[in-house]
Amino acid sequence: MKIAVCIDQIATVSTSVDRRRAVLDASEAWPIEHARSLTQLEAGLIHLCAVGPPAARRALRKGLAMGADAAVHLKTPDFVRLDACSVAEVLASHLREASFDLVLFGERGDARDGALLCGMVAGFLDRPYSTGVVGFSGRKSDMKVTRHGPDGMQTLRLRIPCMVSCCRGAGAHQIPSLQQVVAAGRKSIEVHDVKPPDSRIQILERIPRRFQPSVKLFDGDAAEAVSGLTGALREEGLLG
Repeated sequence: MKIAVCIDQIATVSTSVDRRRAVLDASEAWPIEHARSLTQLEAGLIHLCAVGPPAARRALRKGLAMGADAAVHLKTPDFVRLDACSVAEVLASHLREASFDLVLFGERGDARDGALLCGMVAGFLDRPYSTGVVGFSGRKSDMKVTRHGPDGMQTLRLRIPCMVSCCRGAGAHQIPSLQQVVAAGRKSIEVHDVKPPDSRIQILERIPRRFQPSVKLFDGDAAEAVSGLTGALREEGLLG
């Protein structure tokens, strides 16, 4: 199975927009985890794809460290002013030529309309798609997915090739080891300079979101701090 994962990147907190450092968004890591699970059940390759400025390669490196086999950077000028439809057209053009069995997207709603990209790209390519997916089981001709529906969980069958936007699944993200990070740094990233289509929507201004570091301090002695930490982890569903 040939799987593509279209990833986005976010900017870390900085005093200057020009100095922001792009990293892999947490919601974009779930499609990579789902892709890894699928390729463990059935032999396949995972290809990453990102549209954006040179800084997008940082997110691709993180994806490679998580287990992806290859990465393509679709480098575009003035990326910050691209609307979601223009990004979808760039992705569709690349995916059309590459002929993937399954294309995965992260699912989140932000100024880029990231949660809508899956449907937009599927529309350009005339492919079946589903959103809110948390589980997969596939065969050579179709893909069975479990998703969040309006009235509960649903199971759908999609004809391959298809596209899916993923939510958080069971388990946790893989944390790349130092060896995996070093190996990812040695992998080559294919770079394509692309000219996006004329935007139908003109973004006049974009005010970057300032992400606050997710740090929580626990007061008291060591035993109290450990107790507070384990309680917080249980609340987040990260500890049984």
